[in-house]
Amino acid sequence: MPVRTEQRKRGSWVKTVAKTILLLTLGLIFLVFLRNLPGMLFYGPGFLEHDINFALEFIDKNITFKTRRHINRLDAELKDKNPEVRKSAIRFLVRVPYPRRTEILTGLLNDENQGVRKEAAQALGNTGDPSAVDILMGRLKDENPSVREEAAKALGSLARWNIMEPCAVEGLITAVRDQNPAAGDALKKMSNPRAVEIICASLEDKNSDVRLAAAEALEYMAAVAKGDPKAVGPLIRAVRDETPAVRMTAAKALGKMRDPRALGALIRASKDEDPNVAGRSVFALGELKDPRGLEAMIEALKHKDVIVRQSAIFGLQGMKDSRVVEPLIAALKDEDWYIRMRAANSFMWIEDPRAVGPLIGLLSDPDYRVAEVAARALGCLKDPRAIDPLIDLLKDRDPSVRREAAKILSRIAGEKFGDNYEKWKSWRDKTERE
Repeated sequence: MPVRTEQRKRGSWVKTVAKTILLLTLGLIFLVFLRNLPGMLFYGPGFLEHDINFALEFIDKNITFKTRRHINRLDAELKDKNPEVRKSAIRFLVRVPYPRRTEILTGLLNDENQGVRKEAAQALGNTGDPSAVDILMGRLKDENPSVREEAAKALGSLARWNIMEPCAVEGLITAVRDQNPAAGDALKKMSNPRAVEIICASLEDKNSDVRLAAAEALEYMAAVAKGDPKAVGPLIRAVRDETPAVRMTAAKALGKMRDPRALGALIRASKDEDPNVAGRSVFALGELKDPRGLEAMIEALKHKDVIVRQSAIFGLQGMKDSRVVEPLIAALKDEDWYIRMRAANSFMWIEDPRAVGPLIGLLSDPDYRVAEVAARALGCLKDPRAIDPLIDLLKDRDPSVRREAAKILSRIAGEKFGDNYEKWKSWRDKTERE
Protein backbone atom coordinates (compact mmCIF):
# COMPACT_ATOMS: atom_id res chain seq x y z
CA MET A 1 0.00 0.00 0.00
CA PRO A 2 2.70 2.57 0.90
CA VAL A 3 4.53 1.67 -2.33
CA ARG A 4 1.46 2.46 -4.41
CA THR A 5 0.99 5.72 -2.55
CA GLU A 6 4.62 6.65 -3.30
CA GLN A 7 4.12 5.79 -6.98
CA ARG A 8 1.00 7.90 -7.08
CA LYS A 9 2.89 10.83 -5.48
CA ARG A 10 5.76 10.43 -7.97
CA GLY A 11 3.30 10.30 -10.91
CA SER A 12 1.56 13.37 -9.62
CA TRP A 13 4.90 15.20 -9.34
CA VAL A 14 5.84 14.29 -12.93
CA LYS A 15 2.49 15.56 -14.19
CA THR A 16 2.97 18.81 -12.28
CA VAL A 17 6.42 19.32 -13.83
CA ALA A 18 5.08 18.54 -17.31
CA LYS A 19 2.21 20.98 -16.83
CA THR A 20 4.61 23.63 -15.60
CA ILE A 21 6.87 23.21 -18.65
CA LEU A 22 3.86 23.35 -20.95
CA LEU A 23 2.54 26.50 -19.29
CA LEU A 24 5.97 28.15 -19.47
CA THR A 25 6.26 27.28 -23.18
CA LEU A 26 2.80 28.65 -23.90
CA GLY A 27 3.62 31.72 -21.86
CA LEU A 28 6.82 32.27 -23.84
CA ILE A 29 4.94 31.93 -27.14
CA PHE A 30 2.33 34.38 -25.87
CA LEU A 31 5.03 36.89 -24.88
CA VAL A 32 6.64 36.63 -28.36
CA PHE A 33 3.22 37.19 -29.92
CA LEU A 34 2.53 40.11 -27.57
CA ARG A 35 5.89 41.67 -28.38
CA ASN A 36 5.12 41.53 -32.10
CA LEU A 37 1.46 42.53 -31.81
CA PRO A 38 1.99 46.29 -32.47
CA GLY A 39 4.09 45.51 -35.53
CA MET A 40 1.54 42.97 -36.76
CA LEU A 41 -1.29 45.48 -36.34
CA PHE A 42 0.65 48.12 -38.23
CA TYR A 43 2.42 46.03 -40.88
CA GLY A 44 0.21 42.93 -40.99
CA PRO A 45 0.98 39.28 -40.12
CA GLY A 46 4.10 39.39 -42.29
CA PHE A 47 5.83 41.36 -39.53
CA LEU A 48 6.01 38.31 -37.22
CA GLU A 49 7.10 36.09 -40.10
CA HIS A 50 9.82 38.60 -41.01
CA ASP A 51 11.02 38.66 -37.39
CA ILE A 52 11.22 34.86 -37.24
CA ASN A 53 12.96 34.63 -40.64
CA PHE A 54 15.48 37.25 -39.54
CA ALA A 55 16.27 35.21 -36.43
CA LEU A 56 16.62 31.99 -38.43
CA GLU A 57 18.88 33.71 -40.96
CA PHE A 58 21.05 35.08 -38.16
CA ILE A 59 21.35 31.63 -36.59
CA ASP A 60 22.15 30.03 -39.94
CA LYS A 61 24.89 32.56 -40.70
CA ASN A 62 26.45 32.93 -37.29
CA ILE A 63 25.72 29.95 -35.05
CA THR A 64 25.12 26.73 -36.97
CA PHE A 65 27.83 24.12 -37.35
CA LYS A 66 27.45 24.27 -41.10
CA THR A 67 28.37 27.97 -41.20
CA ARG A 68 31.34 27.57 -38.85
CA ARG A 69 32.62 24.61 -40.82
CA HIS A 70 32.38 26.47 -44.12
CA ILE A 71 34.08 29.59 -42.81
CA ASN A 72 36.92 27.51 -41.39
CA ARG A 73 37.36 25.64 -44.64
CA LEU A 74 36.56 28.45 -47.07
CA ASP A 75 40.16 29.44 -47.79
CA ALA A 76 41.05 25.84 -48.56
CA GLU A 77 37.98 25.34 -50.77
CA LEU A 78 38.71 28.49 -52.78
CA LYS A 79 42.11 26.98 -53.65
CA ASP A 80 40.86 23.44 -54.22
CA LYS A 81 42.03 21.67 -57.39
CA ASN A 82 38.44 20.80 -58.29
CA PRO A 83 36.79 23.79 -60.06
CA GLU A 84 33.34 22.67 -58.87
CA VAL A 85 34.53 23.00 -55.26
CA ARG A 86 35.89 26.49 -56.00
CA LYS A 87 32.59 27.52 -57.60
CA SER A 88 30.65 26.21 -54.60
CA ALA A 89 32.94 28.18 -52.28
CA ILE A 90 32.32 31.36 -54.29
CA ARG A 91 28.55 30.91 -54.01
CA PHE A 92 28.88 30.52 -50.25
CA LEU A 93 31.26 33.47 -49.99
CA VAL A 94 28.57 35.84 -51.29
CA ARG A 95 26.12 34.76 -48.60
CA VAL A 96 28.31 35.40 -45.53
CA PRO A 97 30.11 38.48 -44.22
CA TYR A 98 33.72 37.59 -44.95
CA PRO A 99 36.84 39.79 -44.82
CA ARG A 100 38.49 40.70 -48.14
CA ARG A 101 35.53 39.29 -50.07
CA THR A 102 35.85 41.64 -53.06
CA GLU A 103 39.62 41.13 -53.13
CA ILE A 104 39.24 37.34 -53.13
CA LEU A 105 36.62 37.43 -55.92
CA THR A 106 38.81 39.76 -57.98
CA GLY A 107 41.65 37.27 -57.75
CA LEU A 108 39.36 34.48 -58.90
CA LEU A 109 38.59 36.44 -62.07
CA ASN A 110 42.02 35.22 -63.21
CA ASP A 111 41.25 31.58 -62.43
CA GLU A 112 42.36 29.07 -65.07
CA ASN A 113 38.82 27.68 -65.26
CA GLN A 114 36.28 29.61 -67.30
CA GLY A 115 33.35 28.52 -65.12
CA VAL A 116 35.11 29.79 -61.97
CA ARG A 117 35.77 33.16 -63.63
CA LYS A 118 32.11 33.44 -64.60
CA GLU A 119 31.00 32.51 -61.08
CA ALA A 120 33.35 35.13 -59.58
CA ALA A 121 32.03 37.85 -61.93
CA GLN A 122 28.46 36.99 -61.04
CA ALA A 123 29.32 37.05 -57.33
CA LEU A 124 30.87 40.51 -57.63
CA GLY A 125 27.61 41.76 -59.10
CA ASN A 126 25.78 40.58 -55.99
CA THR A 127 28.11 42.19 -53.45
CA GLY A 128 26.89 45.78 -53.83
CA ASP A 129 30.51 46.92 -53.45
CA PRO A 130 31.22 50.13 -55.43
CA SER A 131 34.83 49.03 -55.97
CA ALA A 132 33.52 46.07 -58.00
CA VAL A 133 32.40 48.40 -60.81
CA ASP A 134 35.90 49.19 -62.10
CA ILE A 135 36.94 45.55 -61.66
CA LEU A 136 34.05 44.30 -63.79
CA MET A 137 34.61 47.04 -66.33
CA GLY A 138 38.05 45.56 -66.96
CA ARG A 139 36.50 42.14 -67.53
CA LEU A 140 34.33 43.48 -70.36
CA LYS A 141 37.50 43.00 -72.40
CA ASP A 142 38.22 39.45 -71.20
CA GLU A 143 39.56 37.09 -73.85
CA ASN A 144 36.68 34.69 -73.21
CA PRO A 145 33.27 35.81 -74.61
CA SER A 146 31.30 34.11 -71.82
CA VAL A 147 33.31 35.93 -69.15
CA ARG A 148 32.69 39.24 -70.93
CA GLU A 149 29.00 38.43 -71.01
CA GLU A 150 28.95 37.52 -67.30
CA ALA A 151 30.76 40.76 -66.45
CA ALA A 152 28.08 42.77 -68.26
CA LYS A 153 25.36 40.89 -66.38
CA ALA A 154 27.13 41.59 -63.09
CA LEU A 155 27.29 45.31 -63.88
CA GLY A 156 23.54 45.19 -64.46
CA SER A 157 23.13 43.56 -61.04
CA LEU A 158 25.20 46.30 -59.40
CA ALA A 159 22.89 48.92 -60.91
CA ARG A 160 20.20 48.16 -58.32
CA TRP A 161 22.46 49.72 -55.66
CA ASN A 162 22.56 52.91 -57.78
CA ILE A 163 26.36 52.94 -57.70
CA MET A 164 27.02 52.97 -61.43
CA GLU A 165 29.41 55.65 -62.63
CA PRO A 166 28.95 57.29 -66.06
CA CYS A 167 32.10 55.55 -67.28
CA ALA A 168 30.47 52.18 -66.53
CA VAL A 169 27.44 53.06 -68.65
CA GLU A 170 29.74 54.16 -71.45
CA GLY A 171 31.66 50.90 -71.03
CA LEU A 172 28.43 48.91 -71.46
CA ILE A 173 27.60 50.91 -74.59
CA THR A 174 31.04 50.04 -75.94
CA ALA A 175 30.34 46.40 -75.07
CA VAL A 176 27.13 46.56 -77.12
CA ARG A 177 29.21 47.84 -79.99
CA ASP A 178 31.52 44.85 -79.46
CA GLN A 179 28.58 42.45 -79.80
CA ASN A 180 28.27 41.56 -76.09
CA PRO A 181 24.69 40.21 -75.88
CA ALA A 182 24.30 40.91 -72.13
CA ALA A 183 25.36 44.55 -72.29
CA GLY A 184 22.04 45.73 -73.71
CA ASP A 185 20.11 43.99 -70.92
CA ALA A 186 22.42 45.59 -68.35
CA LEU A 187 21.63 49.05 -69.76
CA LYS A 188 17.92 48.43 -69.06
CA LYS A 189 18.67 48.31 -65.33
CA MET A 190 20.25 51.76 -65.14
CA SER A 191 18.20 54.37 -63.27
CA ASN A 192 20.74 57.04 -62.37
CA PRO A 193 19.78 60.36 -64.08
CA ARG A 194 23.27 60.67 -65.53
CA ALA A 195 22.98 57.14 -66.95
CA VAL A 196 19.66 58.03 -68.62
CA GLU A 197 21.28 61.10 -70.15
CA ILE A 198 24.10 59.00 -71.64
CA ILE A 199 21.63 56.41 -72.96
CA CYS A 200 19.54 59.16 -74.59
CA ALA A 201 22.64 60.52 -76.29
CA SER A 202 23.37 57.00 -77.60
CA LEU A 203 20.18 57.16 -79.68
CA GLU A 204 22.25 59.18 -82.15
CA ASP A 205 25.25 56.81 -82.17
CA LYS A 206 26.61 55.78 -85.56
CA ASN A 207 26.21 52.11 -84.66
CA SER A 208 22.65 50.80 -85.18
CA ASP A 209 23.10 48.13 -82.48
CA VAL A 210 23.90 50.86 -79.95
CA ARG A 211 20.89 52.94 -81.02
CA LEU A 212 18.63 49.91 -80.72
CA ALA A 213 20.00 48.98 -77.28
CA ALA A 214 19.47 52.58 -76.12
CA ALA A 215 15.88 52.61 -77.38
CA GLU A 216 15.18 49.24 -75.68
CA ALA A 217 16.66 50.53 -72.42
CA LEU A 218 14.46 53.63 -72.51
CA GLU A 219 11.41 51.48 -73.35
CA TYR A 220 12.12 49.30 -70.31
CA MET A 221 12.59 52.36 -68.08
CA ALA A 222 9.28 53.75 -69.34
CA ALA A 223 7.52 50.50 -68.50
CA VAL A 224 8.82 50.18 -64.93
CA ALA A 225 9.20 53.81 -63.88
CA LYS A 226 7.12 55.87 -66.35
CA GLY A 227 10.34 56.96 -67.99
CA ASP A 228 12.27 60.20 -67.86
CA PRO A 229 10.61 63.27 -69.45
CA LYS A 230 13.99 64.30 -70.87
CA ALA A 231 13.97 61.11 -72.98
CA VAL A 232 10.87 62.10 -74.97
CA GLY A 233 12.71 64.46 -77.36
CA PRO A 234 15.49 61.99 -78.27
CA LEU A 235 12.92 59.21 -78.76
CA ILE A 236 10.79 61.42 -81.03
CA ARG A 237 13.88 61.93 -83.20
CA ALA A 238 14.59 58.17 -83.05
CA VAL A 239 11.17 57.42 -84.58
CA ARG A 240 12.73 58.73 -87.82
CA ASP A 241 15.83 56.52 -87.53
CA GLU A 242 17.06 54.82 -90.70
CA THR A 243 16.85 51.39 -89.03
CA PRO A 244 13.27 50.01 -88.77
CA ALA A 245 13.95 48.15 -85.48
CA VAL A 246 15.09 51.41 -83.84
CA ARG A 247 12.01 53.28 -85.13
CA MET A 248 9.71 50.53 -83.87
CA THR A 249 11.30 50.37 -80.41
CA ALA A 250 11.28 54.16 -80.06
CA ALA A 251 7.54 54.16 -80.87
CA LYS A 252 6.94 51.47 -78.23
CA ALA A 253 8.83 53.53 -75.64
CA LEU A 254 6.86 56.68 -76.46
CA GLY A 255 3.58 54.79 -76.10
CA LYS A 256 4.57 53.55 -72.65
CA MET A 257 5.64 57.03 -71.56
CA ARG A 258 2.22 58.38 -72.61
CA ASP A 259 3.58 61.86 -73.11
CA PRO A 260 1.31 64.04 -75.32
CA ARG A 261 4.38 65.60 -76.93
CA ALA A 262 4.85 62.32 -78.84
CA LEU A 263 1.46 62.56 -80.60
CA GLY A 264 2.64 64.19 -83.84
CA ALA A 265 5.62 61.87 -84.24
CA LEU A 266 3.47 58.79 -83.70
CA ILE A 267 0.82 59.97 -86.17
CA ARG A 268 3.55 60.38 -88.82
CA ALA A 269 5.05 56.99 -87.90
CA SER A 270 1.63 55.31 -88.25
CA LYS A 271 2.11 55.75 -92.01
CA ASP A 272 5.62 54.23 -91.98
CA GLU A 273 6.48 52.01 -94.95
CA ASP A 274 7.52 49.22 -92.57
CA PRO A 275 4.35 47.55 -91.22
CA ASN A 276 6.01 46.67 -87.91
CA VAL A 277 6.87 50.33 -87.30
CA ALA A 278 3.42 51.49 -88.44
CA GLY A 279 1.70 48.88 -86.27
CA ARG A 280 3.69 49.75 -83.15
CA SER A 281 3.07 53.46 -83.72
CA VAL A 282 -0.68 52.91 -84.03
CA PHE A 283 -0.60 50.76 -80.89
CA ALA A 284 1.26 53.57 -79.09
CA LEU A 285 -1.42 56.05 -80.21
CA GLY A 286 -3.96 53.78 -78.53
CA GLU A 287 -1.90 53.89 -75.33
CA LEU A 288 -1.86 57.71 -75.42
CA LYS A 289 -5.69 57.74 -75.57
CA ASP A 290 -5.57 61.20 -77.13
CA PRO A 291 -8.66 61.99 -79.27
CA ARG A 292 -6.38 63.84 -81.69
CA GLY A 293 -4.88 60.48 -82.70
CA LEU A 294 -8.25 58.93 -83.48
CA GLU A 295 -8.27 59.70 -87.21
CA ALA A 296 -4.86 58.05 -87.66
CA MET A 297 -6.10 54.89 -85.91
CA ILE A 298 -9.30 54.82 -88.00
CA GLU A 299 -7.20 55.19 -91.16
CA ALA A 300 -4.96 52.33 -89.99
CA LEU A 301 -8.01 50.03 -89.89
CA LYS A 302 -7.92 50.10 -93.70
CA HIS A 303 -4.23 49.17 -93.91
CA LYS A 304 -3.39 46.18 -96.12
CA ASP A 305 -1.17 44.66 -93.41
CA VAL A 306 -2.98 42.71 -90.71
CA ILE A 307 -0.46 43.74 -88.01
CA VAL A 308 -1.35 47.41 -88.49
CA ARG A 309 -5.10 46.68 -88.48
CA GLN A 310 -4.79 44.59 -85.29
CA SER A 311 -2.93 47.43 -83.58
CA ALA A 312 -5.61 49.89 -84.68
CA ILE A 313 -8.49 47.77 -83.39
CA PHE A 314 -6.74 47.38 -80.06
CA GLY A 315 -6.50 51.15 -79.65
CA LEU A 316 -10.00 51.92 -80.92
CA GLN A 317 -11.85 49.41 -78.76
CA GLY A 318 -11.26 51.52 -75.66
CA MET A 319 -12.32 54.82 -77.24
CA LYS A 320 -15.82 55.98 -76.30
CA ASP A 321 -16.27 58.32 -79.25
CA SER A 322 -19.13 58.32 -81.74
CA ARG A 323 -16.62 58.57 -84.61
CA VAL A 324 -15.39 55.01 -83.99
CA VAL A 325 -18.78 53.27 -84.41
CA GLU A 326 -18.88 53.06 -88.22
CA PRO A 327 -15.21 51.99 -88.58
CA LEU A 328 -15.74 49.30 -85.92
CA ILE A 329 -18.88 48.03 -87.68
CA ALA A 330 -16.86 47.82 -90.90
CA ALA A 331 -14.17 45.88 -89.01
CA LEU A 332 -16.77 43.24 -88.09
CA LYS A 333 -16.35 42.01 -91.68
CA ASP A 334 -12.55 41.94 -91.65
CA GLU A 335 -10.91 38.78 -93.05
CA ASP A 336 -8.87 38.37 -89.83
CA TRP A 337 -10.77 36.60 -87.02
CA TYR A 338 -8.91 38.51 -84.27
CA ILE A 339 -10.00 41.87 -85.70
CA ARG A 340 -13.62 40.70 -86.02
CA MET A 341 -13.56 39.46 -82.43
CA ARG A 342 -12.00 42.67 -81.05
CA ALA A 343 -14.44 44.82 -83.02
CA ALA A 344 -17.36 42.84 -81.59
CA ASN A 345 -15.85 43.13 -78.12
CA SER A 346 -15.90 46.95 -78.47
CA PHE A 347 -19.69 46.97 -78.50
CA MET A 348 -19.81 45.65 -74.96
CA TRP A 349 -18.93 49.23 -73.98
CA ILE A 350 -20.19 51.23 -76.97
CA GLU A 351 -23.97 50.84 -76.80
CA ASP A 352 -25.01 51.75 -80.31
CA PRO A 353 -28.06 50.08 -81.96
CA ARG A 354 -26.40 50.33 -85.39
CA ALA A 355 -24.17 47.41 -84.39
CA VAL A 356 -27.02 44.98 -83.63
CA GLY A 357 -27.55 43.76 -87.23
CA PRO A 358 -23.86 43.16 -88.00
CA LEU A 359 -23.38 41.44 -84.62
CA ILE A 360 -26.31 39.11 -85.34
CA GLY A 361 -24.55 38.23 -88.58
CA LEU A 362 -21.47 37.21 -86.59
CA LEU A 363 -23.44 34.60 -84.62
CA SER A 364 -22.82 32.26 -87.55
CA ASP A 365 -19.14 33.19 -87.90
CA PRO A 366 -16.92 30.20 -88.79
CA ASP A 367 -14.68 31.00 -85.80
CA TYR A 368 -16.47 30.10 -82.55
CA ARG A 369 -14.50 32.75 -80.62
CA VAL A 370 -15.91 35.52 -82.81
CA ALA A 371 -19.46 34.15 -82.50
CA GLU A 372 -19.15 33.89 -78.71
CA VAL A 373 -17.97 37.49 -78.30
CA ALA A 374 -20.67 38.74 -80.68
CA ALA A 375 -23.30 36.99 -78.54
CA ARG A 376 -21.94 38.63 -75.39
CA ALA A 377 -22.00 42.04 -77.06
CA LEU A 378 -25.63 41.50 -78.03
CA GLY A 379 -26.33 40.63 -74.40
CA CYS A 380 -24.91 44.00 -73.38
CA LEU A 381 -26.94 45.85 -76.00
CA LYS A 382 -30.15 44.00 -74.91
CA ASP A 383 -31.87 44.52 -78.25
CA PRO A 384 -34.97 42.30 -78.82
CA ARG A 385 -33.90 41.76 -82.45
CA ALA A 386 -31.25 39.35 -81.17
CA ILE A 387 -33.75 36.99 -79.48
CA ASP A 388 -34.71 34.85 -82.52
CA PRO A 389 -31.10 34.29 -83.73
CA LEU A 390 -30.05 33.39 -80.17
CA ILE A 391 -32.94 30.90 -79.87
CA ASP A 392 -31.72 29.29 -83.11
CA LEU A 393 -28.27 28.89 -81.49
CA LEU A 394 -29.88 26.60 -78.89
CA LYS A 395 -29.95 23.93 -81.63
CA ASP A 396 -26.15 24.04 -81.98
CA ARG A 397 -24.32 20.78 -81.38
CA ASP A 398 -21.76 22.45 -79.10
CA PRO A 399 -23.08 22.51 -75.49
CA SER A 400 -20.91 25.53 -74.61
CA VAL A 401 -22.51 27.52 -77.45
CA ARG A 402 -25.97 26.54 -76.20
CA ARG A 403 -25.14 27.54 -72.63
CA GLU A 404 -23.78 30.94 -73.74
CA ALA A 405 -26.87 31.59 -75.91
CA ALA A 406 -29.21 30.66 -73.02
CA LYS A 407 -27.35 32.95 -70.63
CA ILE A 408 -27.65 35.92 -73.01
CA LEU A 409 -31.30 35.17 -73.79
CA SER A 410 -32.05 35.35 -70.07
CA ARG A 411 -30.26 38.69 -69.87
CA ILE A 412 -32.29 40.16 -72.77
CA ALA A 413 -35.68 38.56 -72.14
CA GLY A 414 -35.62 38.18 -68.36
CA GLU A 415 -36.79 34.53 -68.60
CA LYS A 416 -34.97 31.44 -67.33
CA PHE A 417 -35.52 28.41 -69.56
CA GLY A 418 -31.91 27.26 -69.63
CA ASP A 419 -30.82 25.89 -73.02
CA ASN A 420 -34.22 24.25 -73.67
CA TYR A 421 -35.02 25.18 -77.26
CA GLU A 422 -38.67 24.08 -77.09
CA LYS A 423 -39.45 26.22 -74.04
CA TRP A 424 -37.81 29.30 -75.54
CA LYS A 425 -39.60 28.74 -78.88
CA SER A 426 -42.93 28.32 -77.11
CA TRP A 427 -42.34 31.48 -75.08
CA ARG A 428 -41.40 33.39 -78.25
CA ASP A 429 -44.51 32.23 -80.14
CA LYS A 430 -46.69 33.26 -77.19
CA THR A 431 -45.16 36.75 -76.90
CA GLU A 432 -45.55 37.32 -80.66
CA ARG A 433 -49.27 36.43 -80.53
CA GLU A 434 -49.74 38.85 -77.66
